[in-house]
Amino acid sequence: MKKINDTDASTIDNDSRLILKLEEFAEELGRSRFHYLLKDENYLIWAGKSFQPSINGSPEKWLAGSDLEFPAKGLQWFINTLELKFFRTEIEGGLPKGKYTYEETVNGENLCVSRMFGEPGYGFRNYSRQSHLWEEDDDNDPQQANFSDELLFTKGLFEEFKKIASKIENGDL
Repeated sequence: MKKINDTDASTIDNDSRLILKLEEFAEELGRSRFHYLLKDENYLIWAGKSFQPSINGSPEKWLAGSDLEFPAKGLQWFINTLELKFFRTEIEGGLPKGKYTYEETVNGENLCVSRMFGEPGYGFRNYSRQSHLWEEDDDNDPQQANFSDELLFTKGLFEEFKKIASKIENGDL
């Protein structure tokens, strides 16, 4: 498993690995936050960047970080999992009634998708990789990206993911 360094707020916009940048206005912040998809060899990195206001006298600054790293083939797996497991009934081959999580090993990494409640959406976790937010010896917190239904379907991220997954499958990316 390739070790991938966390993203840097000062360089992410010009990163040569960048394949998708999405701006999303965050009402709770009163400003935009940015989402990025980067391709590093056979891996994808979902990262975010947002403006951190002054707290306790610290200066305002942009913060960025990698939320989720996963094998590039995991993007098509994520798409298939939503379409074949979550969007279908149990009779059609989807998840059984009352089950909201599906996980599988993809290219040696344990990936998981779960339905989110509260703000409806899907959580995409990699149990094989630890979050960059915690100490390196704390392996209890897997990497996770949360995708709201609004971001995925209303704002078109799911369709963008499909286009990118197709390019990866065809060897064009």
